[in-house]
Amino acid sequence: MNTPILKNRSVKFRLLRVLLLSVSFLAVAQISFAENLFPNGEFDQPNSDSTWPAKIGKPSKGSYSWEDEAGERFIRMSMVEPLQTVMIYQQFGLKGADRVEIKVRARVTGLVKGPKSWFDARIMGDFRGSASQKIKDIKPIVFGRDTDGWVERSVIAEVPQGAIFMALMPTLLQPNEGTLDIASITVTPLAPEPVQP
Repeated sequence: MNTPILKNRSVKFRLLRVLLLSVSFLAVAQISFAENLFPNGEFDQPNSDSTWPAKIGKPSKGSYSWEDEAGERFIRMSMVEPLQTVMIYQQFGLKGADRVEIKVRARVTGLVKGPKSWFDARIMGDFRGSASQKIKDIKPIVFGRDTDGWVERSVIAEVPQGAIFMALMPTLLQPNEGTLDIASITVTPLAPEPVQP
């Protein structure tokens, strides 16, 4: 038999749960409409001397350039020596996102893989903590062969507990030859997966 005290506690608990869910929904909705988390993701804003996109790092190896094709700006990375790794490392804040979609517009030409099957072109990434320590890898977006012109690829990732930053790395990972063109990178916060009752 339910007493009035137990009924009151049950009602209060349900009201508190609804309130918490509403606050969570509003927070997620606010994050979901945020701008692209990846800085200068269209690569159209120049640095101070207009030779490279602003806020974007440069590879330490290989050949790289900032190109313009029919008004579309993009980064080009090419192999100079076989089996080198040509990579751009970019770390940025997640701004409280719980789940993100990573979308890339890219083109791969002249790719000749290295001796291992994963020596190809890919977008690697990971989640990092407050001291930039790695917490968890992100499933890479892999290009194992030349693309038919520009293509869009995407992956959705759950943000692990403790992650404050994300690092993305467009990479030529030790192929013999190849060129990787990147026209845009978009990292969009998404609503978390609904919790099953």
